[in-house]
Amino acid sequence: MVGRSRVIFILFAVVVVTLCQSSRQVSARLDGEVVVEIQNILDPSRADLQVQCLSGDDNLHNHIVEFGNTYNFTFENNVWDTTLFFCCFQWEKPDHVWLQGGPYNIYMAKRDQERCMHYCRWRVEEEDLYP
Repeated sequence: MVGRSRVIFILFAVVVVTLCQSSRQVSARLDGEVVVEIQNILDPSRADLQVQCLSGDDNLHNHIVEFGNTYNFTFENNVWDTTLFFCCFQWEKPDHVWLQGGPYNIYMAKRDQERCMHYCRWRVEEEDLYP
């Protein structure tokens, strides 16, 4: 009887250790909304930033973000943790040349649940996009 209990205990321990090793962050969907914040830091031009974000299901349309301000949107991850939002940016430099950036994967469920969980910030600067 002692041998059988020991085998069951060892099997149970192996299952627990395996689950702990293979587990990853649980979907943010289970805990509510995810907020993505995009901040305009286009310095030195101080230009207004035009933002358009999309997913497979949603078109968030164009938004104008003044220098120093932010644009936010919220959503819930899908059940399969495959939620993806991408954004394109454009702005006019002081010499009237338009610059464009993107599309950038602004939110990818599998990447960002570990990186930023429920609040994902991005800064748009003249050189690039930064988390």
